Amino acid sequence: MSVYIENTENNNSFFPIYDQLYELYGNSNSKLDNEEQNDLLKQLRELDQTASEQIFVIIRIHCLRFHTSSKPFDLPYQAHGEKCNNNDKKQDIKFEIKNLPNNLLRMLMHYCKIHVKGQSQFNDMVME
Repeated sequence: MSVYIENTENNNSFFPIYDQLYELYGNSNSKLDNEEQNDLLKQLRELDQTASEQIFVIIRIHCLRFHTSSKPFDLPYQAHGEKCNNNDKKQDIKFEIKNLPNNLLRMLMHYCKIHVKGQSQFNDMVME
């Protein structure tokens, strides 16, 4: 059984963060240089659980939108799951940066910047 959600009225994904990021970087084909890649990987490792889940949703929507052969419940872009540790039933999902499209990498980079800035502003407000 396959489940598909379609929005025939416009090209929105029902996930506003994705739509905003795609509007900014959807047409970008510029590759990340090594420094940008390293910065992105560092920022991704430091994300909290909610932000990590949002990253996955952004990647998943992008894959479903542009790779029509992708099935809704398959891991996108040749990702694979790995157990977090022997006592944990949860799995981390690992992506190879080389398998992600350039425009998606730019979108993820921008998301991380927004998230870090938002966390900083929130922390500043709490400290006041």
